[in-house]
Amino acid sequence: METPVAERLPLETTGLRPTYRFDLRTTPPDVFVDASETDWRHLTWKDVGRPYLVENYSKHRRAWEQEQGRAMPVPVQWKFFNKHFHQLFMTDLDATPAEARRRLQRHLAA
Repeated sequence: METPVAERLPLETTGLRPTYRFDLRTTPPDVFVDASETDWRHLTWKDVGRPYLVENYSKHRRAWEQEQGRAMPVPVQWKFFNKHFHQLFMTDLDATPAEARRRLQRHLAA
């Protein structure tokens, strides 16, 4: 009986075959940065980079906040985002530019 290929390969090797990848390392790869010794009290935005801050909101959000009289909560923000993001995939890419050109022509003709 023939020995399977994986048993003939030495330990601590990894490789790629046409239909699969093999990993015979006996210890897991160290792919994470060890942040256990980080002194979080001394960490600043300058050190890590401040996240992108959106300051000009959509007209839909401004209208909602004016109507409700309060800041839009995060779950509602996600609902608005998901609805508009989904709309991108529902847009007919052939018809949309043609319709925009027709509206522009009508506007210029008036």
